[in-house]
Amino acid sequence: MPEERNPYLETILKLVELTQDGKLEWHSPSKEETIEPRPGVMIESIFISKFKNTNLRIYRRRISSQKANAFFGLGKIVPNVYNAETNTFEISEVILDIIDDEGRVLWQFPKLNALNDLFTSAQYQVANVKGFVKSVDLCGYSTTHFG
Repeated sequence: MPEERNPYLETILKLVELTQDGKLEWHSPSKEETIEPRPGVMIESIFISKFKNTNLRIYRRRISSQKANAFFGLGKIVPNVYNAETNTFEISEVILDIIDDEGRVLWQFPKLNALNDLFTSAQYQVANVKGFVKSVDLCGYSTTHFG
């Protein structure tokens, strides 16, 4: 039986490739494009891009709760980490949204592990890590420990 294709996974992997090749550009949002915080939810870095006529937003969010079973309604069971310092259970997940011009969510991609790769690629690009490493190397400092 042929393996069933996952079009969402294939799309995310293609976005990773386009990002790494510099064909899909991401930027940090302006203050108006950020996400409103909610209690127990911390939004980390947010990146915005446009592919053809589709606005994309990717971000990492951390959710904390004092109840271990608070995360069962998130679409799948996700691993919890217990934080003894704050006496809470925490999860971290990457979200990819298709948004309208005002930043409202039109559709959210299914939670797939490949989203972590896309987030990391966008973060690397926006932070200009490649350019920074190159500039350090040009100054005569060794960058061999960067890989």
